[in-house]
Amino acid sequence: MSKSIKKLLVWIPSFIYMAGIFYLSSNNDFSSMPEFVLYTPDKIVHMLIYVGLEIVMLYSATKAPVAGFGDAYTQSFIFTVLYGLSDEIHQQFVPGRSADVLDWFADILGALLVVIIAKLLKKYRGDENVRREKL
Repeated sequence: MSKSIKKLLVWIPSFIYMAGIFYLSSNNDFSSMPEFVLYTPDKIVHMLIYVGLEIVMLYSATKAPVAGFGDAYTQSFIFTVLYGLSDEIHQQFVPGRSADVLDWFADILGALLVVIIAKLLKKYRGDENVRREKL
């Protein structure tokens, strides 16, 4: 299998996750949603969904980075934020749905939390390795 095919395959989880978000955004009937989703504030649901998207995007960007977009953290964050924006625009055309800039900000916050935590974990793990070498 060629390298380019392998790189594309690494992005499949991100594409599947985005397709799931698109499907949910196309739906205006929430009666089939689990009760905890119905009773959780909208912005928290947005944030949690985009935490998940950022995790799979960061995985994809780490394993198969796209040239010219900076490091994996920058790539995954940019792609997640832009997808969140496109999702809000998409909802503008779905009957019974609307675009909401505060939803997009919740999406951004979810993605940002993952990037911050991942960078802190990387820094902590790096510090651990340095400490071990000194001993």
